[in-house]
Amino acid sequence: MVAALCSEAFGDINKEVLVSRSLLSTKLGIPQSRPALVARPRLIEKLNQGQPNKLILISAPAGFGKTTLAVEWVRQIDHKITWLSLEGSDSDPARFLYYFIAALNIIEPGIGDRTWAMLAEPSAAASEMVLTSLVNDIASIRSEFILVVDDYHVIESMQTHQLLASIIEHQPVHMHLLIATREDPPLPLPRLRALGQVTEIRQHDLCFNTQETREFLQEIMGLTVPEESVAALERRTEGWIAGLQLAALSMQGQRDIDGFVRQFTGSNRFVLDYLMEEVFAGQSEEVREFLLWTSHLERLSGPLCDYILKRSDSQERLEYLEQMNLFTFPLDLSRHWYRYHRLFGELLRTRLNTRSPSGVVDIHRRAYQWYYSAGLTEDAIHHAIAAHDLKAAAELIIEINSSLLKRGEIATLLGWYHNFTDEMLQSDPMLCLGYSWLLMLSGQFELASKYLDYVEQETPPGSPAAGELVAAQAFLARMEGDHIRMVELSQSALAQLPE
Repeated sequence: MVAALCSEAFGDINKEVLVSRSLLSTKLGIPQSRPALVARPRLIEKLNQGQPNKLILISAPAGFGKTTLAVEWVRQIDHKITWLSLEGSDSDPARFLYYFIAALNIIEPGIGDRTWAMLAEPSAAASEMVLTSLVNDIASIRSEFILVVDDYHVIESMQTHQLLASIIEHQPVHMHLLIATREDPPLPLPRLRALGQVTEIRQHDLCFNTQETREFLQEIMGLTVPEESVAALERRTEGWIAGLQLAALSMQGQRDIDGFVRQFTGSNRFVLDYLMEEVFAGQSEEVREFLLWTSHLERLSGPLCDYILKRSDSQERLEYLEQMNLFTFPLDLSRHWYRYHRLFGELLRTRLNTRSPSGVVDIHRRAYQWYYSAGLTEDAIHHAIAAHDLKAAAELIIEINSSLLKRGEIATLLGWYHNFTDEMLQSDPMLCLGYSWLLMLSGQFELASKYLDYVEQETPPGSPAAGELVAAQAFLARMEGDHIRMVELSQSALAQLPE
């Protein structure tokens, strides 16, 4: 099933490598252009002028057309382009680097192979050696190129921010980085501004002006709107593109456009709530229920939604939602995977959370079952935790703990372990042992010693876990500089571990 996520559009990337790292090729492709767009020549020109800089930053709240603008621009320029769309799990430094290198492979296959291999060492993502290797790999690329990193606001790890800041600091002149984000990242923006090496596009740049609002309403949405109503709507939405789209959907079928616009007042949040109600009222009950009950899925596919909803026509429903422009976007050319507009999805989730908290838990439980049966273990863990099934999550984490450690994805594992109470960790020696390794690898030696003591209390001598415990204790002794104890424990571990 993982392999099925690897689109044929990425033939230059080794699919076996993508599968081995649980990487999704759908995150490494330029999103499809919308069939009808409002031309934005003033912004395209600003991007063209800023293209020689190290960094282009497009920063604005949700619904301001950041991704759409980036797609429109990169499809018009001559340079080689590679694209990386981020998700919350990519905050892990190692996972971020895996995707970053995979994106570079779009430009020149084989780039980053040495760095990729180095990441197999736990904690390697934080090392100066890995950063040096990656920058040297980038410098060896023979052509000028632009790397777009979309949805960067999902990155929460300061270590990952520091990695990207270091890459930008040493960035070769033939590489240009475009970051699209809802909030300013903790990167050295003041220094880049002082050096004239950053181009910034902000919310006020992205807002539709009256002319763009008119074109959007009349030519894209097919509405006949009086000139004064266009201007009023533009003022009241402050050019917010998502708000205008929701307003346009609400206006379809309205006889009194002027009256609608006159009543269209209030802050963005209240306006959005009102428009959601209006848009929902225009859909059938079946469509509304489908939207609500699939809103807790970050990615949607026909088989997944069928399993969640106990139906058999979800693929047709997803295609219908895309066709009707109901904030549903395909993630691959074959239209196997989709996602909802993030703001739209957040509002749907809020509505469902209020209406049926127990139903939300059941959705996550069924999603866990589907992902587990499909072999997508990390997604299964996410939904098991959301379903409050920590026992199932623990079993899966133990199953893949070793492989993620070897890939250096410590932040991902720590995020999962933080859901477990001390009591649960102490009652499961293997779970507790896995947590101890994470603590050691992240430099928390005193805390690691505490949890290793718990493991020792629950692990009888001669049991299968005894050798692994002693090996962990030997590693801790090494990290604390107790070399004599390290040697003793290592010899004991070798005697107890299987051949």
